[in-house]
Amino acid sequence: MSSFLSPESRPVSKRVNDLRFSPDHKNLAIRDGDNNVWQYDLKSRSAKLAPRTTNDNRRLQDLAYSADGQHLYAIGERGTPSWVCWTAKDLELASTSNSVEGRHLERTLSGDLMINGRDVLNLSSPIAVPKIRKRSGLIRSHEGSVTLLMSNLSGLGGESSLDWKDQADEVTTHIPTPKLNARWQQFLQRHVGRAVGRQSSVGGSLMLSPCGNRVVLLDRRELMLWDAATNESWQLLGPDEDAPHHLPLSADILTARFSPNGQWLVIGTVGRSAPDPIAGEVHLIDMVAGRRVGQITVTTQSVSALDFSDDQRWLAVGSTSLVDDRVRVFDLDAWFSAGQSNSDASALPVQLDELAVADSCLAMFRSNQIRQQPEAYREQLVSTLTFNASRAQQLMGQVIKKMDSPAYGDRAHAESELQRLAEHYPTTLRELLDDATLSSESRFRIQRTIASMTGAARMSPEEWRVLCRSMHALEGVGEAWAEQLLADTCRHPVRFVARQARLSHEVWRSRHQAL
Repeated sequence: MSSFLSPESRPVSKRVNDLRFSPDHKNLAIRDGDNNVWQYDLKSRSAKLAPRTTNDNRRLQDLAYSADGQHLYAIGERGTPSWVCWTAKDLELASTSNSVEGRHLERTLSGDLMINGRDVLNLSSPIAVPKIRKRSGLIRSHEGSVTLLMSNLSGLGGESSLDWKDQADEVTTHIPTPKLNARWQQFLQRHVGRAVGRQSSVGGSLMLSPCGNRVVLLDRRELMLWDAATNESWQLLGPDEDAPHHLPLSADILTARFSPNGQWLVIGTVGRSAPDPIAGEVHLIDMVAGRRVGQITVTTQSVSALDFSDDQRWLAVGSTSLVDDRVRVFDLDAWFSAGQSNSDASALPVQLDELAVADSCLAMFRSNQIRQQPEAYREQLVSTLTFNASRAQQLMGQVIKKMDSPAYGDRAHAESELQRLAEHYPTTLRELLDDATLSSESRFRIQRTIASMTGAARMSPEEWRVLCRSMHALEGVGEAWAEQLLADTCRHPVRFVARQARLSHEVWRSRHQAL
């Protein structure tokens, strides 16, 4: 289930600071404690040192591969140079520049490079001098349309808050995140407000998932999670919480990383060697269910770097101590399968509603089953993921008939049900107003429902889990119908589902190309 750089031949020195998979998952870029950059070939288990210029005195901060995997980039702060480019094939120095600087460097879904979580780089060629295309907001999603905003950075004269903003298809949706308690209000002002005031990255204290749907706050041994798709209250995960929100951390969080489609968050802890030794730990959190899945204990002191492969099958873990610096690569498909020892249950046909269970290992094991034999579940997947306009109209028509009931309670209940359906199918509801046979009572309640709509989908957690994991099951499927299904889902009126589908399609494409 894992491979690692042996202590006898490891390229890292003192610390593993950064890990980045290449798009084809064949190479792993490593930045060590001596500011060296290495490229590790996962097949041959050999490493090569990247050259630097003689006047290079800047400490590098982060690494990223180009979308085609042909170039490896590094960015730094304060010094000369701040931008370095190598060819990935031979690891030859291609270019350097002082035009940009930053602390975080990431590749977006469109293949652009983004620094500090919000500014997109403009590269006329892979080795050209980069320029910044500035974007407004605190943090931007990798998908591009979502921006996280923060008001009242200092906390003076009121409470600090976060606003979620989605601008897609010339339509802008604002959602104020639920109110935080006093302790997390102070956390925003102290950790996030100061970073924004310096016009720098907010670091690891605030994270927005690549798909833009999920927001995470991290402080010491606790996490706060919020999902825009369901818009429930912030969920706290920590050592003092009861199941299912118990997070048994024995040390503070040092690093965290989202999976490419935003379904998983992996966190690594500091650990210590004395007086009471604590091994570094890796905890995997299911962002769809909002709970911890499991734990990987490493033999060294601290987990200092983490990265998912683009297809989310592999997890790289860099760990550091005074005596043992090591990089391991774990197969998550095998890890989920190992968590299900009931062979009888694994042989049963999969029902899609099983993907909504809170047991994340079982749910992902089931989605892997679908991925291995998708044709057996083709009809279920198509009916679950494809927007059916006639079915939506039929459901709404049934509810509207109840609005003419002589009982006030029935009419009020029908309006409540219509509001829930409208968040799923907002365009269909507006089309129903064209029906000349509508009673004045029904027309009034429909118009009131439209006026109260938030413009964003509000799906139940169970529905959201089924949709997310159904699309996860299709990520590794190469059949033409699966690709078309994902493309059709992108036209779904619920933008949250469409965004997740686009992400899944990108992940599927990268994995398919690598095979």
